[in-house]
Amino acid sequence: MREQESGSAQAVLWDRRQIKQKSKKAAFGKGPASWLGLVLVCAFFSFIGIVNSSATAFIGSVDEMLGLAPENPVSNAELLKEHILQEKAFSDLPVPVQNAVVGVIDPLSQDFTWLINLLAANAAYFSHNAAEIWAYLLAAAVFSGLLRFFIQNALVIGKYRYGMEHRFQRRTPFRRIFAPFHRKYLFSIVWVTFRTYLALSLWWLTIIGGFYKTYQYRMIPYLLAENPAVSFRDAKALSKAMTKGVKWKMFCLDLSLWYIWVLKWIPVAGLLAALPYETAKEAEVYFVLRARVCREETRTVFCERAFDADGIQEVKPAFLLRDIVSKEEASLAPSYRAADLILLFFLFCLIGWVWEVLLHLVQYHEFVNRGTLYGPWLPIYGAGGVLCLLVLDRYKENPLKTFLLIMVLAGGLEFAASWGLDFFLNASYWSYKGWFGNLNGRICLAGLLVFAIGGSFAIYIVGPYMKKVIARISLSLQYIFCTALCICFGADLIWCFLCGFNSAAGTAVY
Repeated sequence: MREQESGSAQAVLWDRRQIKQKSKKAAFGKGPASWLGLVLVCAFFSFIGIVNSSATAFIGSVDEMLGLAPENPVSNAELLKEHILQEKAFSDLPVPVQNAVVGVIDPLSQDFTWLINLLAANAAYFSHNAAEIWAYLLAAAVFSGLLRFFIQNALVIGKYRYGMEHRFQRRTPFRRIFAPFHRKYLFSIVWVTFRTYLALSLWWLTIIGGFYKTYQYRMIPYLLAENPAVSFRDAKALSKAMTKGVKWKMFCLDLSLWYIWVLKWIPVAGLLAALPYETAKEAEVYFVLRARVCREETRTVFCERAFDADGIQEVKPAFLLRDIVSKEEASLAPSYRAADLILLFFLFCLIGWVWEVLLHLVQYHEFVNRGTLYGPWLPIYGAGGVLCLLVLDRYKENPLKTFLLIMVLAGGLEFAASWGLDFFLNASYWSYKGWFGNLNGRICLAGLLVFAIGGSFAIYIVGPYMKKVIARISLSLQYIFCTALCICFGADLIWCFLCGFNSAAGTAVY
């Protein structure tokens, strides 16, 4: 008797016509603003290539319409090959390795023509950094593979989350696609999605098993979107329970929406109608199946009680998942004001300039302005010091962690600055070639250690002390100092762009 009641309850819960009506209302019946928000989310995921439809190709064609498509990828790739073949390091490699390196260039040039064209825009840089360009392409290929395999599969959880919240609100902020990606949950999301796709891939080897398991595991991404901390084992078990006895009905529902599949291949109609409706429909299916198994014993997974309601809530739902930065995390951010950061930026610029000048004076016994600009400031030191205060001040309770993070931050900043000067100005203001642990002469281990010591000094001593000093100055004087310094710095930049940047001693110009 209880089984019959349970079966009838399941039959009542699954109503294909009602699911379609609610999906249509969620997608198009809550006003233009709500519909537009859903369209923007679908457009975003189409742009990054996650949504599998013609909308991705449609958005990708915007580059061609704007004239941004690559014009000479083949010639640039051939130029890259030519320079790599001339490298001495390349000629020292065994022949099989040389063939493998050259063989990698062709697929890389097809996938990353935009990167080749960017790097080839400066012929001087392209000619003397061929090995580095190849390294960039190889790193881009590895990163792209990891991005597609791990990050994109996990990022789609944000789309599911948006669709779920959209069902209960008239207007859902776009930023809610990032709600599941708290630092505590990110690894869990990536791991569960990886195991899900791996299991499905293995099941698809049997064809029929893949088809069956696709419907059986279909709720796992939605379970992650509701509770990113859920394990793969629990998500798999719940998805099985949710889809038990209704997989054929889910398949029939998909078949009955054949016109949505047709519309998805029409670029504008797919983006404006098919994708929003499909997003709303998938969320509606989840909530129908969720109601079948949502009990007190499953509350550890079905943690969002706001999802227990039926339809739009008049009162704004209180979701457990916050935005990507919670109020508690925001309170950990350093309390430096804008005026503090501006004045500290110029102080760090001056300290860096004095350090570089004195270092050159001791080594070569001559006074030289070592900066890229003409004034007594080095922007890379100012930017590094301010970034340390903004990004790493919250970790100062752990000195070792802070020290290591400063090395990473300083290394990235110095490498980017060296590359930028090389690419845009055809100049190298420093080179660590020959130093231990150097990376193409742009950064080295000894330099990173020095920067880590300086960054720690900024976080623990200079920043807090100068903040107290600045607080003693009236606000009007602070604004005057900030304005005057910014005007002088801006004038220096304009002069450099008009008349050329400063060429310090030891600068190599290509």
